Amino acid sequence: MKFERIGLPSMKKVTRHNPCPICGKPDWCFTSTSTYTFEEGPDEDFDFLGCRRTTLDQVAGEDGNYYVFTKESKKDGMSIYEEVHQRARRFKRMGIDENIKVSSDYQVKTSKKRISVSDNNLAAVEKRDEVYRYFLELLQLEDEHRKGLYHEGWDLDQIEGSMFKSVPPNGYTISQLIKKKKSGAELTEYEMSSLNRKNLTRKKISEKLYLKFGDLTGVPGFYLKHSNYNNENYWTFTGGQGMIMPMFDIHGKIYGLRVRVDNTEKNKYKWFSSFYEKLDSENETEQYFKNVYANGSTQPLQISYRFPDVQTNFLVVTEGEKKQWIVVDNKGLACANIPGVSSFSTIIKDIDKLKEMGIKFIIIAYDADKSENTHVLTAELKLIKALLEAGFEIYIAGWDEKLGKGIDDVLLSGNEIQYEPLLDYLNSIEVEEL
Repeated sequence: MKFERIGLPSMKKVTRHNPCPICGKPDWCFTSTSTYTFEEGPDEDFDFLGCRRTTLDQVAGEDGNYYVFTKESKKDGMSIYEEVHQRARRFKRMGIDENIKVSSDYQVKTSKKRISVSDNNLAAVEKRDEVYRYFLELLQLEDEHRKGLYHEGWDLDQIEGSMFKSVPPNGYTISQLIKKKKSGAELTEYEMSSLNRKNLTRKKISEKLYLKFGDLTGVPGFYLKHSNYNNENYWTFTGGQGMIMPMFDIHGKIYGLRVRVDNTEKNKYKWFSSFYEKLDSENETEQYFKNVYANGSTQPLQISYRFPDVQTNFLVVTEGEKKQWIVVDNKGLACANIPGVSSFSTIIKDIDKLKEMGIKFIIIAYDADKSENTHVLTAELKLIKALLEAGFEIYIAGWDEKLGKGIDDVLLSGNEIQYEPLLDYLNSIEVEEL
């Protein structure tokens, strides 16, 4: 029986809504789909799981299915599994005779259907652009964020031109800090800066937005909050303290905002969103989820573009909000920021517009650790394939990892980037077979 895997596996990170079927956790693991072609019969897709918390040969997953070990990833030692019945079907099609023993207590669970009962009527991008621009005008960039950018190598003109601002603390945080100060307890430097901030309170900022635009429904980040004090609703916005950054569509409109959250080591970058669903009710077959933020809205996953004042034929594709500003300012090249290396579908939709704007060459500049990160490398290869099919000439940006992880680190330190032709780059890497 002749067979082969065709193309590259389609890999996705697990999420809160789609956790790892084996360990049940919302992070660190992956799912992937590989397509096989056979001498006899149609092509078939097979699903595999990369679980970093499991090393057993056979395991009953949190989803109720039974999984068997397939291999260990050469890149990072992650265990790759597949569901036992799929393994039997795949081996049969491959002509492999192998008996797979299944635990006697193995029972397949039927997952309940997940139903969203939340309204999420996203406002037109024109309204979002107007609201967000005025919102950013009302915000100030606090000293700690200004100093952080300066220490990274940003000059004053870059800082002022970035449109980056600071998200003030919420009312509860402010009241707790005031109580702590009145009690005589010593406040940290960060807590002191939160109390002595330049920004207005969230409520006052939201009031100004409401007076100018009225109903803010459909603008991600804003929602109606109920006041027990006067039994009325008022507009405010979500998110932790941090530095907030605009995201532009290909036409230059601000479609959304990203926040680099302060005082956290994991998941530093988050969408400015007012959408968080929790279980509202359920029956034997269905679960109903509702947004906890009244009149709130989620931010659609989308690529952000920045273009220099002078037309360029080159577009740099990278991952990172700050990287995008540095590439445009320091190199004079257009730059597309992909919020998650696998989330490049928008750029495919924008191909005709990019060509119309004169873009002929694509420079892919993912972080230097991609050689050790299977997920990033796989996403890069899929992007390359899509861009080649669209007719672009492709180069890969490279640098010594000692100079920095991201392209912004290298440029801000005054070092140069090497641009490797695609064919030379592909000949230099090994694509791992599943």
